[in-house]
Amino acid sequence: MLASALIGFATSVLLAVIANRRFKELERLPMQWGLSGQVNWTAPRIPALAFIPLLYALLASVLISAAQRDPEKYTLQSVGMVFIVVIAAQILHLWMIDRYRSNRLE
Repeated sequence: MLASALIGFATSVLLAVIANRRFKELERLPMQWGLSGQVNWTAPRIPALAFIPLLYALLASVLISAAQRDPEKYTLQSVGMVFIVVIAAQILHLWMIDRYRSNRLE
């Protein structure tokens, strides 16, 4: 379980590093959008991109600790699903930032 968590964390960090290069012209990145599609608030680029890898590390440590205490309740499949969802959320966020950037350049 630890190996899969480390691979997931490395993937999350790699996505953030690539995004940092891709969005280097933006000082602030959108963090939340309203139902109308307008950006509600932004954050400085580095903290915005570091948020999900840090969240991933926190969730991984909590879930791995819980799995060691109760392996029947926290199986590799359930913990792995949470990790996949976090990476998917990061990819969605980066895609939305890319759309925001494209719309700004037009």
